[in-house]
Amino acid sequence: MKNRVRIRQLRVFLEVARQGGVVRAAETLHLTQSAVSRTIGELERVVGLPLFDRSQRGSKLTEAGQLLQRHVTSGLAQIDMGVAMAGNRSNSTEIVKAGALPTVAGATFARVVRDFKQRFPQTTVHVASGTNAELLSKLRRGDVHFVYGRLAAAEAMRGLAFEHLYSEEIAFVAAPGHALFELEHVELADLGDHSVVLHQADTIIRNEIDRFLLEHGITGFGDVVETNLIELARALVVENGFVWIVPVGVIRSDLERGDLRRLNIFAPELQGPIGISTDPAIPRSAACETLINDIRVAAKA
Repeated sequence: MKNRVRIRQLRVFLEVARQGGVVRAAETLHLTQSAVSRTIGELERVVGLPLFDRSQRGSKLTEAGQLLQRHVTSGLAQIDMGVAMAGNRSNSTEIVKAGALPTVAGATFARVVRDFKQRFPQTTVHVASGTNAELLSKLRRGDVHFVYGRLAAAEAMRGLAFEHLYSEEIAFVAAPGHALFELEHVELADLGDHSVVLHQADTIIRNEIDRFLLEHGITGFGDVVETNLIELARALVVENGFVWIVPVGVIRSDLERGDLRRLNIFAPELQGPIGISTDPAIPRSAACETLINDIRVAAKA
């Protein structure tokens, strides 16, 4: 069949994408540069579109290349795991080390991990949490294989890759019956008369909130609890009448149950990209790629 795609072509394609160029990919694959270039050319002819924008600085994926990379990464990971399991070589000691910000490690992520474990019970999933800075440091050291969370500042992401999955807004919420719900429209200044829960200083979410408040003339609140502990914050809001400024994903189930309600504060600019941060220099196992793809699928559901 003339336009048949070969596994070899796909593996070479992924390595060029990972290394950012033909030269480094050829060294990693122990092939000549001409062989790698020829293989990429074959694949581009099958696809019918360029997969890389080539320059003296290297090769950058085109839009078509990015789309192919997402599907090929997942597909090859599944093939590798299937071959290992069929041959009873599923590597019972394999560990997938994920980093997840507390704000995304909720019910959806729990379902992803649960479903993954049902399919691959012999693979251990280790989930580390912490601030974005802490998790990105773990990623650079190889202590985690990827980080699921909010996009960090450009300087913190230097040398790392980020795959955007969705954008998430930050909401102002309180328990039903809170005095602020008696107001027809809540102003930010009205929060100064109430207890407020905020994420800890120097976290991405806190920086976004502080910037938003400063742009609206608010330099801080008098009665504040700072914490990244979701259950503590939830208890303060539900049981003690605090106002919580928090990403919607954290409290979606609370909103659906009616345990929390959104205050009438319009803040469309308070949202940020959520996705997967990786270190292109660190190879990831088939099991790791499979879990990452499961997160992708859940995020788009």
